[in-house]
Amino acid sequence: MRYVLGTILIFIVLINHAQKTTSDAILEKVIIEYTLNEDGSINYHYYKKMKYLTHYSFNRLYGETFIVYNPKYQSLTINKSFTTQENGNVIQTPENAFNELLPRFAASAPHFNHLREMAVTHTGLEIDAVVELDYTIHSEAGYYPALMGNELITESAMVKEKIIKIILPSEKELNYKVFNIRTGPEVRDKKGI
Repeated sequence: MRYVLGTILIFIVLINHAQKTTSDAILEKVIIEYTLNEDGSINYHYYKKMKYLTHYSFNRLYGETFIVYNPKYQSLTINKSFTTQENGNVIQTPENAFNELLPRFAASAPHFNHLREMAVTHTGLEIDAVVELDYTIHSEAGYYPALMGNELITESAMVKEKIIKIILPSEKELNYKVFNIRTGPEVRDKKGI
């Protein structure tokens, strides 16, 4: 009888512990914005605010952000990148934390050696530190055949808020599909956009 009760008790404790596990980091806010400009060029704007909860989160998982782009037709602008530590200190990302590399997938593919990957190393990381990164990739007109994107919401960190915006002139028609989510898009029309 004791053996059975002990086994049941251990089983209940393990189930309770499994339900309380949390992720290593929290994405407090993510904004992804596609903009179709009048001249046919496209802007991709990305903003994230991430809070680190474990050492593993900043030592292995989220200590860097990688941004792939084609410098022949696209320009990358880092709008802001900084870390706010738990005590309130704000650490701006230094210039040597932005390193342009050949993307990993292009290493053995000569046809893709013109692509670049900006590795942004987040500095001043500690438990409960918050990183904010904001960048824009501007693509020349004709680089993409149309404004298009495929956003899969598959984050390994817990996400509090994620916003995906598509901005285009109001005379253009937007075709889209939303799968496996209950909420539909909110469409607004103001000032011809």
